[in-house]
Amino acid sequence: REHDENATAYLPYSRLAELRGKTLSIGIGDKLVGIRHEAQYLAGLLTLVPFKIGVRYRDDNGEIQLFIRRDKGGCVKRLPEFVPELRRQGLVKEGNVGIGASLLIPSQDILRVMVDLLKKNPALNVCGDISCLWCREVERRLALYDTIENPAYFQKSRLLRKLIAIRNGFRLRR
Repeated sequence: REHDENATAYLPYSRLAELRGKTLSIGIGDKLVGIRHEAQYLAGLLTLVPFKIGVRYRDDNGEIQLFIRRDKGGCVKRLPEFVPELRRQGLVKEGNVGIGASLLIPSQDILRVMVDLLKKNPALNVCGDISCLWCREVERRLALYDTIENPAYFQKSRLLRKLIAIRNGFRLRR
């Protein structure tokens, strides 16, 4: 209900948390697919980089329409690193579903912990891949260079950061 074209893409995860629901991840390790994007959104990170994705669909009149989302999820390469904090707080139940190693975690707790960590230090979400458009733009737009633990060579170099920003400008205009 109310998850229409005007709602954010990951709203159902916040709704699940409001209902005190749980997230069950089967066979994917610590990735917590989907809900991690809602944490990025609630921490204010998804609106920093203007990604757009679209899909064509046929409306009720048979006309082809284009639906565009403006809240595509951000990079998730480092978000599994947040699960140990959930474990430290005793929030994770682990077991198997069939042969798949599984995690069961209250959704409200996932969002609370991840959002708090991301708000305190957005650099925790920044990967070390030089070609990751989202991470390079988040670190540039939030000026995170001094807060990145163990920065890569390109994060230390002002010249490389400037070149990456120019390249990303072209990529975002496409």
